[in-house]
Amino acid sequence: MTARARLLRPVAAASSASTFGPTALSNDWWVGETSALSTSPGTTVKVGGWDDSGSNQEWFAYGMRWANLTVPKDATISSATLTIRVTTTDSSAKAYSAHIEDDDAEAPADDEGARAQVDICTRTRWSTDIFGGSGGSSGALSINVKAHVEAVTTRGSWSSGNAIAFYLGGEVTDDGMGGCTRAATDADYVSVATDQNGTSSYHPTLEIVYSS
Repeated sequence: MTARARLLRPVAAASSASTFGPTALSNDWWVGETSALSTSPGTTVKVGGWDDSGSNQEWFAYGMRWANLTVPKDATISSATLTIRVTTTDSSAKAYSAHIEDDDAEAPADDEGARAQVDICTRTRWSTDIFGGSGGSSGALSINVKAHVEAVTTRGSWSSGNAIAFYLGGEVTDDGMGGCTRAATDADYVSVATDQNGTSSYHPTLEIVYSS
């Protein structure tokens, strides 16, 4: 009997997913249209806009930065979730998330730097309204930031260990954080727990599941 050799096909190695986080912030800050940049924003911050039905209108934005993201360049992002804690709500409030597209984001050093980062009315960095127009509800809120993370980790100079930054802000017509489509009315903002909140479980976290 003649023996026949069998062709053995190589078995593809299974792709294993890795996870960054959930991890705490490296640093955070808060800025408003007429409010100075604060790197010690307190235990909660306003996110959104305010209008006194007169000449005063203001936007509020909360900036968050995570350093040393061990996510390789061009990794396949399965999911990316930013989790915050909403402490007070307003039924008419809208809130959006935006990312900074720097390859290795830094925290702003002054008001000018912060305003330059959030002046994004003509750019396409917004997610959808994270409250769905309802003002949200108090408690933990998980925000899908997969597209935001992919936009940064696919940039030419991104490398594992770099930093990423996000802002949360509302919809106002001024030249800062906002959808630039309508004016705020009354108190269109919510309060969000910061990394300096006394309850550690309220602190913002970021979790990214990826494979490379």
